[in-house]
Amino acid sequence: SVVVIDTSDMEIVRESKNSNSSHANLVCALASSYKKRSHIKHIGITTPYKEQASIFFFFFKINRHSSIAAATVHSFQGSERSLMIYDTVEGVGPHDYRHFLTDESINPRAINLHNVAASRAKAKLIFIINSRYVRASFSTGCFLQRVLDRAENEKCIISASEALSAVGATLDD
Repeated sequence: SVVVIDTSDMEIVRESKNSNSSHANLVCALASSYKKRSHIKHIGITTPYKEQASIFFFFFKINRHSSIAAATVHSFQGSERSLMIYDTVEGVGPHDYRHFLTDESINPRAINLHNVAASRAKAKLIFIINSRYVRASFSTGCFLQRVLDRAENEKCIISASEALSAVGATLDD
């Protein structure tokens, strides 16, 4: 199954083009809660950016969550997990970023990155996407726009607060 967690209503803190601490906090809370409260024990978190992947890696290492793997999409190639969380990182930031790694109208190879990220999930795939930002800033018809279109049609977009509530997590976890 595929779910989109929409971060449009979160206060986004994007310090650089390669990190988004609001997304990082959300992903860490969700993954930790899934590990504690569900039968899913092997969780993977992937992102296009090394800087964001490092945030996840160190969080889970410090919190001794060895069954949660975090890496860039390229590093995850060849690995699979029951639950995969794909953090796009994209959102409003201090600069107008060009989405080189995530918008295939700018970089035709970006579709390969998305394909690897999406194909790592054995059972469940969660996209972390700021839908308002992607709709306003990305080229029409790009992969992330199509993910949002399909998720809207299938009614599988939930807000970040709904997602946290559904797994019994808070951003303070």
